[in-house]
Amino acid sequence: MQIITVIFTIIGLIFLMEGTFQISSVISDIIGILAGIILAYFGALLTQLEKRNGYWFYRPNLWIGSLVTVIFIARLIYRIFGIFAADHSGAAHPGTSLANGMLSTGSGWTSGLMLIMFAYYVTYNVILLRKQELVRSRV
Repeated sequence: MQIITVIFTIIGLIFLMEGTFQISSVISDIIGILAGIILAYFGALLTQLEKRNGYWFYRPNLWIGSLVTVIFIARLIYRIFGIFAADHSGAAHPGTSLANGMLSTGSGWTSGLMLIMFAYYVTYNVILLRKQELVRSRV
């Protein structure tokens, strides 16, 4: 969980740095980060920790995690569609790689949508790690 948190933090910072060139991107990034943190807070409150066979397990809230996943998938489909819809033949423009198109913020708001997921998982994992330490120290 710690490794995933570090990886998501690095990727989230890349998206955040990419969007600092437009004011709409900065606003959407801040809104996305705040939305992700709020969702993570409520998701962690609704997550249940339980000990089975000497190991700790957690059961996340299905609805909040699903909402974050749907936002991520919808944003990804939107960007893929935007890349290939720009050229009516279905091919990307010469000199444009798929990876470059995927990282592009497009309208400025898509980066904020992506940052919801990164902020959610980073915050959620940090809260769960702290919650797990508290529970272990009590036992």
